[in-house]
Amino acid sequence: MVVLRKLFGLVPLIGFTIAESTCEYKALSNEAQSLKNDIDSLNSYDTLISIVEECLVADKHKDYDDLIKLSYQLYYKNGLIQLSAGRYHKAVALFERALGGNTNTGDSYFLLIAKKLQQIYIDFGLWSNITSTTLPITEKIDPALKETYEERQRVYHDTLNRIKETFSKNKNEQHLEELFDSLTEISPYNREVIYMAIDYYNANIITNNRVDLTRVIKLKEKYETLLEVHSTSLTLNERLETHFKISVIQIFLLGQDPLIQGSSSHLRRCLNIDMDYGPCKDLIKLSSRLNKVNPDMRLVKDPEAYKNGHIIIEDWKNVVDFYINNKPSLKLFTLMKGAKFDTKTNYDLLKRLQFHLLSTLTGQQEQPEKLITMFFVNLDVILCQASSFLSKKDKKETSKMCLHALSSIGLETKEAYRESLSNGSPLPAETVIDLWNSYPHMLIYTMTNIVKKYGKKQRGSDNLVEQVSKFWNENNLRESKNPYVVNLNNLMEKVDKNKREQQFRQQQQQQQRFFQQQQQQQQRYQQQQASGLTDSQTAKNYYQILGIKPEASDKEIRKAYLSLTKKYHPDKQGKQLSEEEEKKNDEKMSEINEAYEVLNDEEKRKEYDSIRSGSRQFQPRNNFRTNQRRGGYQGFQGGFPGGFPGGFPFGSGFGF
Repeated sequence: MVVLRKLFGLVPLIGFTIAESTCEYKALSNEAQSLKNDIDSLNSYDTLISIVEECLVADKHKDYDDLIKLSYQLYYKNGLIQLSAGRYHKAVALFERALGGNTNTGDSYFLLIAKKLQQIYIDFGLWSNITSTTLPITEKIDPALKETYEERQRVYHDTLNRIKETFSKNKNEQHLEELFDSLTEISPYNREVIYMAIDYYNANIITNNRVDLTRVIKLKEKYETLLEVHSTSLTLNERLETHFKISVIQIFLLGQDPLIQGSSSHLRRCLNIDMDYGPCKDLIKLSSRLNKVNPDMRLVKDPEAYKNGHIIIEDWKNVVDFYINNKPSLKLFTLMKGAKFDTKTNYDLLKRLQFHLLSTLTGQQEQPEKLITMFFVNLDVILCQASSFLSKKDKKETSKMCLHALSSIGLETKEAYRESLSNGSPLPAETVIDLWNSYPHMLIYTMTNIVKKYGKKQRGSDNLVEQVSKFWNENNLRESKNPYVVNLNNLMEKVDKNKREQQFRQQQQQQQRFFQQQQQQQQRYQQQQASGLTDSQTAKNYYQILGIKPEASDKEIRKAYLSLTKKYHPDKQGKQLSEEEEKKNDEKMSEINEAYEVLNDEEKRKEYDSIRSGSRQFQPRNNFRTNQRRGGYQGFQGGFPGGFPGGFPFGSGFGF
């Protein structure tokens, strides 16, 4: 109790001189019931508690026991309101006053006070107070509470000792974060642990040229806990510095506008404490100046606002001029603390300012040269979006910002973009969703460049067009009023039109080739009919069957024929053939005779050679009509690809 009085600065309540008529329990109870459980009723609670206490100090009143119970009820409700307002020190003072060293009462509000106070002691890591003040009461309610309390106390001290031992050797040990998380779950308000955690996160918020947003958020929460819970134990300057540090975290590390929260923002609260505090004054001026130049980031990041063209800014070129083209104009004397930044643009000046402020915040003078923070991710996206509305001449300085923004958003995003740009493959679905929901313009930028390259070179994956079309339909982007989206929509329609025309040309070429093939087949058929050669005959290679070259003489043909007949004639086999062997031998002799019959006849050989080479033009003979009447070729009945009907009678088409 002594520790908490010193920690929170307990203020005694004002005393009263009370007449006995004022101490009527019924009247006081009715008054207590009429009080609301809100911060506006705190003064009434304090007054009523003082009256009841004065009544209890007087000679024993007839309603003494009831007044005791009423006092516990008032203390408990008053304490809960104080807790809801973040006034832990006042709540603890009320609860400790209510218990007053008494451990034997069985009143329900008395027991609730003991349990609530014990939890506060645990939250602050004040374990000795539990042993002397609340545990004798709470273990009577539930004996198991003592065992639970002792186990939590053991885990707390073991974890704290491990942190201290590791922290003294190396603040960068990764497992320290897990230990701090474990300790925070048990005692989130222990001041010593809060300061150690702040030191740890300041030393480890930057990894691989990027800011670890999870640790940044935890760092911000630790600073806010100091202000909310330990404000009365902080000096005026410590409170001002803490508000300022949180504002730096919000602006540069988290990319947030510190003025959106209005009067509750840390910058406003800083100036409410001391309106002449230079760092907060300069930072609020900087935020106000940037807000006049930049579009609202909430609209920049909102897919619906982007689609509907709500991100309206009168002059995008003014944005580019302010950051890139014009000389530095920001006045940051207090923030720079006398440091001179030799910069050529406001963009570079802000880079130097970020370095300076983060060095002050973290105590680290060495930072990655290309440190990526959310402030500059947002700024690069704004400049990329600005470049989309500029002329080619004005785009020169901002075009690189788009690639820089993609890198800042994430290396995986940039690599996915490069992959799609190189081969026309679709962007990963996860990349599409993440970009659209966080920086919609960057998604449209990547899609535009990919589709431009794909459409220009007439190459790439059909899946890319399907992906964009599907995304367009799912998000109703054909109705978009954003000119940049409309531009991509027109580009997609052009690519789609070109693709349809290309497919039509390919289909025509395919139909033409097919038609030519059918003509050649028709000619071959007609030649066969005219020459008397069948399909099976023209399909066979008679030269190969006889083992001779196509230019062989009549003498060589006859010699080859005689040689083969000797070899395959049944009388020349010299052994008894099986039925299957005899069948194969007969088929071979039949092929030899057939080949000789055609190649030995000069006219048939010429017909055969010209048909197989496809060079001979059909010369109709009288016997063709005869063959046709006998049931020859009747036309193509199956139809052609590309929509030509079947049953095309070539005979009628050529007047046969």
